[in-house]
Amino acid sequence: MISITLPWPPSVNHYWVRTKFGGMTIGRHGKAFRAESLRLIHGYKIPSLGNARCDITIDVYPPDKRKRDLDNILKGILDVFSHAKVIDDDSQFDIITIRRFEVSKPAGRIEVTIDKINEQLERRR
Repeated sequence: MISITLPWPPSVNHYWVRTKFGGMTIGRHGKAFRAESLRLIHGYKIPSLGNARCDITIDVYPPDKRKRDLDNILKGILDVFSHAKVIDDDSQFDIITIRRFEVSKPAGRIEVTIDKINEQLERRR
């Protein structure tokens, strides 16, 4: 099982930006989130899970009480684990749980737990 606390991510509306040619690219907020998250993941020396089928639980502690759609922060979080080579591809997440908790000032945080699905089944036996 992997557990890590990540910084508050930008919403999908700020993670991706349009290029002048009509395409999409990661914007400066997305790049900053990715860089900080990669630094944390590599600092904790999180092992690779390869191509294992996984369950991810994301506990969200927003920075303030503004209304937020939780699905708008999901993509950046999932992508960072494949970019960090913890998993081969974010399509490996078969179970995704996202839960909102109380505000965490000043900047908010995300607590992530990833588990291989077959290891969960083994523990239940």
